[in-house]
This record gives sequence, structure tokens and C-alpha cells, in this order.
Amino acid sequence: MKTIVYRYGLRFPTCGVDAALEQLAASHRYRNQLVELERTRRAKLRAAESKDSAVAQRLGAMQGAQTKLDEALEAAKRSRSSSAKTASRAVSAEHRAAIAAARAVLKETRKAWRDAKAEARDRIAPVCDAINAEALAARKAARAKCGVYWGTYQLVEDADQAARKAPLWMDGEPNDPRFQRYTGEGDLSVQISDGVGLSVSDLAKGTQVMLRECDAEDRRIDGSRRKALRRRCDLWLRVGSDAAKAPVWAVWPMIQHRPLPAGARIKRVTVHRRTIGPRVKWHATFTINVPEPERRCGDGIVAIDIGWRARPDGSLRVAQSFAPDGPSPSEREFTLPREIISALKRADTLRSTRDQNFDEMRRVLFGWIRETRSMPGWFLDDVETLPSWKSPNRLAALAIKWREQRFSGDNAMFDAVEGWRKQDKHLWCWEDSQRAKSLGRRRDYYRVAAAKLAENFDTLILEDFDLSVVSRRPAIGDAKEADYIEQAARNRTLAAVAAFRGALINAFRMRGGSVHKVDPANTTRECHVCGVVETFDAASKLRHTCINGHEWDQDENAARNIYERWRRAQDTATARSEEESVPAEARWARAKRMKRERDERMERSKGEAV
Repeated sequence: MKTIVYRYGLRFPTCGVDAALEQLAASHRYRNQLVELERTRRAKLRAAESKDSAVAQRLGAMQGAQTKLDEALEAAKRSRSSSAKTASRAVSAEHRAAIAAARAVLKETRKAWRDAKAEARDRIAPVCDAINAEALAARKAARAKCGVYWGTYQLVEDADQAARKAPLWMDGEPNDPRFQRYTGEGDLSVQISDGVGLSVSDLAKGTQVMLRECDAEDRRIDGSRRKALRRRCDLWLRVGSDAAKAPVWAVWPMIQHRPLPAGARIKRVTVHRRTIGPRVKWHATFTINVPEPERRCGDGIVAIDIGWRARPDGSLRVAQSFAPDGPSPSEREFTLPREIISALKRADTLRSTRDQNFDEMRRVLFGWIRETRSMPGWFLDDVETLPSWKSPNRLAALAIKWREQRFSGDNAMFDAVEGWRKQDKHLWCWEDSQRAKSLGRRRDYYRVAAAKLAENFDTLILEDFDLSVVSRRPAIGDAKEADYIEQAARNRTLAAVAAFRGALINAFRMRGGSVHKVDPANTTRECHVCGVVETFDAASKLRHTCINGHEWDQDENAARNIYERWRRAQDTATARSEEESVPAEARWARAKRMKRERDERMERSKGEAV
């Protein structure tokens, strides 16, 4: 069986609106309550670690090293700021050496601190077990009082469980989950817990979720086959139970633009509430299990090097592929068209216009306030911090309140602020709609390109590395910082190569193909002809000639190396390693083992205390 997700748009709920909104607010309160419990648990665990003398000593040394590094970085920032208008903003050699030395000391102290914690782990294990048991009891008590329906609180607890897996420390600093501000967004969900799932035919009479077709179909008389196939129905989702344990339903009109697969088993249905600018949008996702798809991919192997690079015509190269029996190199380049890039940039331009209008209106209003003598107290209180306002929403809220409490002599200024508010709302809707449509165009373009590739090949080879690592901005004093270009960061955001990689993986797997990953080390620097590894400026030039005289496009070279590494692995150890691999421990077996070990530690600690 394969798990896939279908998404459908929803209109505003026609029934159970208050119950749905209350569940959203309650789930948010429950989420923040779990965050508070987790922060308390982490603080107690760190305090238990600090009571160990060896750990405390190493921690003090590490914090001292971190302070010296911060001082070196601050000195470099001041030096660079003072020379911004007269010289290069590159960090001087003296400051770079000081930063490097401070980082080396910090690295050593962190290693010593981690080693001390590892040695003390067994000594403080009983205390940590007691803290974790106390936190578990608190979470269970919070669940009993949260008032959230069980399908929805499962989503909240899944997010909390993911937060609990994060390390206690990050770069030597406490690492705690953050509280979340409630904006009206959230998710409502039900899960079919019988282990089999709900069939599509049983959706009309479900106990947790129902899909009922309306009497009138939403069709246009325009000859469009796509419009004719749409089905208008109502999605019924259980959001709670009343005092008699009867279901409480919320209902959303839904246009089913494509039917669910006939043999699908529905495992979970989730309704999402999101805000696009000042507007509210609802949509539903159906998580279903379907039989393994029939093989619909082509034959052959293709290796793809994922990356982003600006092209002279304004487009962005997002990937380069190599296939032993594929098309010519000029046809193996994947680029994001200039039209989509321009559409993506348009949303940022609208945001910039909004910011400029806001700054100008704030300046004009502040000048008027300084010249006006008589104003009511509420108005003076609301605009007390006007020069430091960063969000247009604060000025818009002032305009709405001002509209209800007019005062003498405010006609011209109020009209100006109200006119700004209407224009800003218009630009806000335009900005968010433009961004959403542009992102949808890019996503669709990537999916179509991936589908066409999967129709011609059945094996996809990629590099096995985390794309977020290469997207991080170099730290001050880093050797790469001088070569870092702001445009490169913007191109990375526009290209969104992670979205293209995800589209490729989904396209191959949904058509019965296979996806493999290889070691990414030096795929760009290693010559695919002679195997020599060289260091060169890959950011400034696309083509490179190795010391043996072989010239190549660096992205095409990387794609060829990716393919060769996979081929060598297939010839040697890949098949054997899969046969000889040790089966992973099952999830519940691991949970039972850990609980048994924890109980044994607590029993031993009680015996020692007696």
C-alpha cells in the first residue's frame, strides 16, 4: 500500500462554525500549554546536568569561550560598519584571525562539555527519569482538560512530540520550543482508527467524516470537460461530542474537482484554516492508502544534480541531468522560466510599495500630531510610540478606531489616513494573491517537468545531502563570506530547488520507479574524465578546465559523477548490503525496551536510597 494525500478547496462553513472556531482556539491553547510543560521539563533537565561538578565546570568554560567569540564578532561588525562608505566591507585579516582563534577555543570547550555530559549520563539518569515521568503525568492531565476533540489533539501532540526530540542545547545555548501567537489559523482533524480505514463508498455514512453530494451540481454550460466533471458536495467533519455523546458536526461546501480512487482507504481527513492577507481560506486534505501503482514510468537511468544558477536570459537553472542513453547535453538542463521569476518578484515589489507608503504616512501623521494642540487622551495614548511602529496593521487599527471616535479639526488628516488604509488593504490582497498564484505556477511547472522525466526513465539518482546546509549565510569572518552575494540568496529563494527535488521523487515513486541517493562529496570538483579533484571558484564561472586539460560544464560534470558513483555502488556492495542489513527495531518494540530500562533504573535508585 502507498500513502498519498488529496487536497480540495472548501468554502466558508455553513454549519457548526462556532464549534469549529472554538476547537481551533482550544487546540492552540493546548499547544501552548504543552510548550510550557516542555520548557519546564527542559529547564529541570539542564539543572540536573549542572549539578554535576564536571559538567558545570565545562559549561562555564564553554560560556566564557562563547562570550569571547561574541566580542570578536562585535568588534568585526563595528570595524566593517565604520568603513562601509569609504572602503570594502570585508573583514580585516586581524579580525578574521581573532574570530578564528575564538572559534577554535569554543570548539574545544564544547567537545569537553559534551564528553563530560556523556560521562555523567548514567549518574543523573534516575533524576532525569523522574523528571520525565513528572512531565508525562502533567501532559496527560493537560489532555484531559484541554477540551479538544481527539482527532485534533493528535495533531497537537504530534507537533509536541517532534519538539521533544530536539536537543536540550543548540550551539551551547538552551534550546526550548517557542510559544505560538494565535492568528485564527489551525487544523481540525479526524482519524479512522480501525486500522483498515474508511472506503470511498462508506463516506456517505461515516461516524467521523462524511461526504454528501448535493442535489444541484456546480457546472457551467461552456463545453468544458473539466467543469463538467466537478462534483459539488458537503464535507461533514466531527469536531466534538455533546453531553449525550452525540456527534457535533461542522459542514463545509466542497467542489470535488477530481474523485478519490475507487480502491482507496481513507485514514485521516483534516480541515485547514489559513489567512491569505486579510482573507480567510479553508481547504481539506484526505490522507489515503492506495494499492501500489502500476508501473507507468519509462526505461533507463537518469542522474540529476540539483542547484541554482542565474542564466543570461534571466531564467534560473535549477538542475542538470545526465543519462547514458539520453538526449544531448543542451536538452538536459532544467530552468525556471523568466516569466515565473518575474511573477514571484512582483509580490516582493508590492510589499516594498506598501512599506514605502506606510513610512510616508507615518511621517506625515507624526508631523501633524506635533503641530496639533487639542487631541483626545485616547488618541495620544495610541500614538505614543508611533515613530517606532513597524507593522502597517497598527496604523490600520488606529484608522478603524479613529473612524468611530472623530474629534474637532481632524478632517484632513483622518481622510488621509483612511485613504492610506484602503489603498494598503488593496495592495495587501494583491500582494498575497500574487505570491500564492506565483508559487502555484512554480509548483505546477516543477511537477510537469518531473512527470515528463519519469515517463522516460525508471531510475532516479540524486545526491544525499541536506539542501538547508548550503542555504545558510556564512558567518562573519568565514572564508566564504567575502564571496557571498545577496543576489545568490535571492536566487536560492526563487529557485526553491527543494520543491523540485520533492516533485522528482514523487513523480518517480508514484509511477512505480525507484529513487537512489549517493555521496555528494566533491561531485562538482572531481573531473569525470580523469578523476582529479580541484578547488576552484564555482560561483563565478560555469565552465572549468582541469589541470589535465578536460573542459566541462560544472553542473553537467556533477551529474556525470553522480551517475558513476551509483553505477560503482551497484557493481560492488549495494545489493549485498541490502541483503545483509540488520532489520531496524520496530517502533513499539523500542518503546517497550526503553520503558523497561527506565523502570529498572528507577527501581535501582529507590533501592539505593533505602
